[in-house]
Amino acid sequence: HGLDMAIWSDDDGKTWDQSTTTLSYPPVSNVGALVGPSIGLQQPESGTLFFWLTSGYLLYSNDQGTTWTPSEQANMHGECSIAFVESSHGMIYMNCRDGKDHKRGQLYWSKASNGSYVASQPTYPDELTDPGCQGSVIGTTITTGPGIHWPVLYTSNAASTSARERMTIHTSMDGGSSWDKGGRVVHKGPSAYSQLVALGPRSLGVLFEAGVKNCYETISFA
Repeated sequence: HGLDMAIWSDDDGKTWDQSTTTLSYPPVSNVGALVGPSIGLQQPESGTLFFWLTSGYLLYSNDQGTTWTPSEQANMHGECSIAFVESSHGMIYMNCRDGKDHKRGQLYWSKASNGSYVASQPTYPDELTDPGCQGSVIGTTITTGPGIHWPVLYTSNAASTSARERMTIHTSMDGGSSWDKGGRVVHKGPSAYSQLVALGPRSLGVLFEAGVKNCYETISFA
């Protein structure tokens, strides 16, 4: 699919640099590893950037993307999306197209004493069905009272075990330990890749492939 590269915009996408930068992260080879469609993360405190490679590595940069360091390899491959779990931005949740038993896989990344990032073993929640398709995850924190904060995660994917259809949003109020059953169906018909975006404290948008006869007729937004 081509080498992983970066291009930068300093004005929210109105203009872009004319040159691209080929990413380098030894000892892992840059062979083109489908870093998207997904969003990266940035820790507000340290400025560290995070991205994911389908070869099983979490990438992080401490110098605004000039250099990248790969984590230890996780026991999870495929197209994955990442989100912070807690308001401290210390733990990273990852949700993946894994192909096991028509369910989406998930795991958690935490920082080790040597400064690298290590992954937990994956789990496969029954609520997150998947036909083998990319999905999206974003995280936020909802405050329900003085000192009461809930780490909320949202996923979007084609929630079916048989076809790319039923674009659905699922919610977890406990950082991915459990998920709502059924979710909220955005489009019942054919649908495929998607990306969530936060529009406010309790407002979401989702950009997704969808159609009537097949899932590649439109790029839709809800």
